[in-house]
Amino acid sequence: VTLGVFTEVLEAAAAAGGFVRLLRPAGHRLGLVASIGTSRRFARSYGSLPLTSSLPDADVFRTGSEHYFESADDVRAGSPEFAREHEAMKHEAIAFIPLRAPRGTIGVMALSFANPRTFDHEDRELLRALADQCALALERARLYEAERQARAAAEQAIESTRRLQFLAAELAEALTPEQVAEVVVTQGIASIGADAGALQLLADDGTMPEHVNAQGSERARTKGGGRRFSVDLTFAAAAHLGTHDAWFLDAGQGVRQR
Repeated sequence: VTLGVFTEVLEAAAAAGGFVRLLRPAGHRLGLVASIGTSRRFARSYGSLPLTSSLPDADVFRTGSEHYFESADDVRAGSPEFAREHEAMKHEAIAFIPLRAPRGTIGVMALSFANPRTFDHEDRELLRALADQCALALERARLYEAERQARAAAEQAIESTRRLQFLAAELAEALTPEQVAEVVVTQGIASIGADAGALQLLADDGTMPEHVNAQGSERARTKGGGRRFSVDLTFAAAAHLGTHDAWFLDAGQGVRQR
């Protein structure tokens, strides 16, 4: 959405390139969300800009005032650090305009031009109007995404409640440990889209955990005498038995505790 909106702004302003920065959720940095005609080094080095930066875009965001450079010489005089990146674009004039929404300034738009130029009153009015339209479109997109996420969260909450109610009803009818284990493993797999699952209980002697129910690939481990295993073994189920903590094993990242 951002790149599409910005492309239309560039065309309307007859600009050769530029970029858009938006305030990140934490409120301390400006993130580069769209760029045209900039270098890869610019994206790597200045993809995330602290609000305390001396670069023109951060200054424009802090002050809420536009900043116009009519040539590359003006850029070098006003911001030597940004001038190095600006020269890589092979552009001359550049304008920095704050993006304002009803909730406040949300970012900065920079439009660069291939040749030196002045920005008269009409030019500045046009760029302000384009910045306002850009900010409005970005704000609509943000609100739409927030609404979509809220709707998805509500649907997930409804589904979670439904599953918990179904689980409670199933457990109410389970009379043996084996029946309870089957319900728990079956519903656990279904609730998170897992491929396999198992439930182990410590045997009466306190030394041998035993598979009470296993499904999917875990079922194979219970065949051929694999229903019990020593608590001295180093695999996850044995190692974490008795810790009273939940443990999660992420692929390629190792075990994490919660």
